[in-house]
Amino acid sequence: MRRATEEEQKYYCSEMIHEIAGSYSGLLVIYGGGRDMWQERAAVEMLGIGYDTMAVNVAGMFIPDLTHLYSLHYKNISYISNWRKVEYGSRAKHICHSTKEINGVDYVWRLPSQASTSGLMAIILGHLLGYDKFILCGVPMDGTGYFYKPSVNSTFSDRCREMEIQNLKNKGLDVRSMSGRTADIFGKPTLEWIKQEKIYA
Repeated sequence: MRRATEEEQKYYCSEMIHEIAGSYSGLLVIYGGGRDMWQERAAVEMLGIGYDTMAVNVAGMFIPDLTHLYSLHYKNISYISNWRKVEYGSRAKHICHSTKEINGVDYVWRLPSQASTSGLMAIILGHLLGYDKFILCGVPMDGTGYFYKPSVNSTFSDRCREMEIQNLKNKGLDVRSMSGRTADIFGKPTLEWIKQEKIYA
């Protein structure tokens, strides 16, 4: 552990932060459970660019090669993390992040409650890890359902979720989304945006 910087403490609830914070850079693609995740993932792959990956919640069961695995639901993600190690063997090189210490979770983070879903909080975690651009795949937040089950979550299309998305946009984090309400608010990724260098003050 090390002392969190003043900038990190804007997104973190503890004075001490893991050494892994700030050790990554570039583009992070975040996979959620949205209905069109697979098509969106394929579209990003076709761009022919380099990036790291993070899956949230159940999406972590289906994508073979991951850099990170994350959920607000620590028990669920611990099971998925351990399952991946059995299913994918040496290919399961993910780092598992969550909210409490439990077998299968590598790093516990004290993130402020800036959103109520793992898909949006993954952006905050990614920022703390050092990434400066984010693409959301399967995180539409519009209630259109899931790729792994037929049910629809109508709460994703409510006003509170819209405010959470807008709040993250207002923080100035460089996020784009492939579909849904998150794409309406953050915008969709383009090659020009991906290649544009981030200018630091």
